[in-house]
Amino acid sequence: MITNKDLLSTINSYEDNVSDHMDSDAAQTRADLLDYYLGESYGNERDGYSSIVTREVYQTVENIKADIAELFVADDETVRFEPEGQEDVEAAQQATDYIRYVFYRQNDGFSNIMDSLIDGLLQRQGIIKRWRSMEDSTTTHDFDDISEESFMLLDADPEVEITEFEEYLDELTQTVYYSGKMLHTVTKSSTRIEVVPPEEFGIDRNATTVQEARFVRQRSQKSKSDLLEMGFSESKIDKASTSSGYNEYDAPERIARNFDTDDYDGDENQIANTYNLHEVYIRLDRDEDGFDELLKVCRIGNTVLDVEEVDEIPFEIWTPIRMPHKLTGLCPADAAAPIQKMKSTLWRNQLDNQYNLNNGRPVVVEGQVDLDSVMASKPGAPYLVKHPSAISFPGQPSFGAHTNNMMGMADQMLEKDVGSTDNAISPDIL
Repeated sequence: MITNKDLLSTINSYEDNVSDHMDSDAAQTRADLLDYYLGESYGNERDGYSSIVTREVYQTVENIKADIAELFVADDETVRFEPEGQEDVEAAQQATDYIRYVFYRQNDGFSNIMDSLIDGLLQRQGIIKRWRSMEDSTTTHDFDDISEESFMLLDADPEVEITEFEEYLDELTQTVYYSGKMLHTVTKSSTRIEVVPPEEFGIDRNATTVQEARFVRQRSQKSKSDLLEMGFSESKIDKASTSSGYNEYDAPERIARNFDTDDYDGDENQIANTYNLHEVYIRLDRDEDGFDELLKVCRIGNTVLDVEEVDEIPFEIWTPIRMPHKLTGLCPADAAAPIQKMKSTLWRNQLDNQYNLNNGRPVVVEGQVDLDSVMASKPGAPYLVKHPSAISFPGQPSFGAHTNNMMGMADQMLEKDVGSTDNAISPDIL
């Protein structure tokens, strides 16, 4: 039997080769695409010059998202079970209704669809996790005047905890009765579905499918209360080290997504201590019988909270532009990003040119012109000069027509590359 120490050593070896390492090119690319989507500056802006940023990535993602989402949410039957015979009609409809209830009522199905679409179109991969959740629901009840037999049945029920009671004897019937209070705990089972942020998900770089991968990991931040609700031992949790999550796990995508906050600066803004929980799925011959088992390992740092053998890996991934023999391909944002930067550059040059046309740079004879009147350039304001030829304005060429032509060509490139127009996705692409 492989020890937990050897198990952690194997997991750490895989961690060095996962697909989402925060210093990897893939992580930085996803962060850059988020910046393009949000219209962030490129970092090459200059004071006194135009710094406009066009939004081709945003327009592309939103246009395509709307068309694809319609395929899923146009009606309330995202999944439909088809009967094979007349005798299957009623059962197929019941199965369809049940899946709709689980997906849309027990889970926020609409948000899951939209979030996974955006992740795929913008971040190259949309990741959905589904699992069976076991939650305890506890209610308080009173019981009055019940018989001794009924009281014994309640006391023997594993779901019932009698918190207080009193017994009394009915002198007429010589029967003992009980009254008191109790807690009734019921374990409810339900299917849960959530969209996993790309920076939390890691998979063996050599994997081409999730279900056949040898190593898959989800990394998330949990409070102690969260971990206790998940059923982990308090003694093991206390043994593990805590982390705020803003040091080792400052993923570029997470920083880019938090564009409207600055809570990474200053100790006073640090959140309460959390634990970095790794939920790992690894194929390993743990019992050394010659065959690999699929293990689910939950760990915090070097503390193993739980190890169990499972039947499957509970993640599904979609990627918009598939690459043969590769799990994650490309996305429309990859094609739109360089065109956005090109159009932003063209727009900046055009605006700077227009500013110069409206406020031309004069040539002045030193000592012959009042410089304050020149610097305070306002429509119709006079220039104070000692001689008419003391100031002149060299001709400023206008290249607006050429710029507009190039931007039109850029729009054509965008439509050919991603099929996105102002109205809808190209029918050929769809």
